Amino acid sequence: MIYSWIFGALAELIDNSRDAGASRLDISIESMFLKKEDTYVPVLCVIDDGHGMTYDDMMRMISFGNKGPNKQCPDKIGRCGVGFKTGAMKLGKDVVVLTQTSSSGSVAFLSQSFNEEKGNVEIPVVTYRKEGQHMEFDLSIQSEATAKYHLNAIKNFSPFTKYYLGEKIGLFGEQDTGTQIYIWNLDKWGTNYTLEWHSGKSSENPMRKGRGDILIRSRRVRSRQGQLSNKVKSRPLAKTLNNTSIMSGEIMGMTIVLTLGMSKVECERMNCGIFLYWHGRLIEPYKRVGGQKHSADTGRGLIGVADITDLIDEEDGHSWVLNNKQGFKD
Repeated sequence: MIYSWIFGALAELIDNSRDAGASRLDISIESMFLKKEDTYVPVLCVIDDGHGMTYDDMMRMISFGNKGPNKQCPDKIGRCGVGFKTGAMKLGKDVVVLTQTSSSGSVAFLSQSFNEEKGNVEIPVVTYRKEGQHMEFDLSIQSEATAKYHLNAIKNFSPFTKYYLGEKIGLFGEQDTGTQIYIWNLDKWGTNYTLEWHSGKSSENPMRKGRGDILIRSRRVRSRQGQLSNKVKSRPLAKTLNNTSIMSGEIMGMTIVLTLGMSKVECERMNCGIFLYWHGRLIEPYKRVGGQKHSADTGRGLIGVADITDLIDEEDGHSWVLNNKQGFKD
């Protein structure tokens, strides 16, 4: 699976937080010291306050070759267990995942750098269980020797020391659950990083010291100078349209509701088309229909919004959405 657009890779991580019931998601760039290279490196941080992952959940997420759809979770966006691996590896070469549930915690290290000279891919994972207010190695899952070996690998090849891991675990907050993803050796576009960021003002929030707001460097995105934000507000596309008309019809026995309206911004950009959603996730934007296929002036600025979840999902758990969630299967 290849992500032609890095937004798709970021969206995979956001999907996982949504599926975990997170009410807060922080995405930032933080400078961390990498012992192996003896220098500070930029690290993409994705932190949520969801319910976290058990050891089995974690292994399903990081293990290769898990392509079967999760039939038990029809309302989840992530079903095949391949999005995190391909998304994270598009964003950077190395990633550490910290996750914590109400009764356990795990640290996993998925790294191209660590495996460069190895014949077989090795993914160090350390799992803990809660004992009162403390965390101890879960010896029902790994031996103490294995846990220490994996922990040393994480400390030697990542920016995380034993104490830095403890500091990050403290970010889980009052609910004491959630997942944190840290990605470094970030993808580059030429000599520059694909991700571009500006340092935030530390006076605004002491917790954001050393972090930066993120822009995307891409042929399909224009970065605007001074575009900084500490909080992203959700704005449903349908509510931004003017002169809207709502209509419904049946396709293969399924009722589909379509909202049509005019967008001044899209008109100026000479854009038009239908935005197709699945479980609230945008899968295909600017899908041109009718005369729009042949002329940019036909329906210029006319935007449609439709959620086609019921049409795409089948009763057996199969979905007609591509694994990278950037299109539909034929």
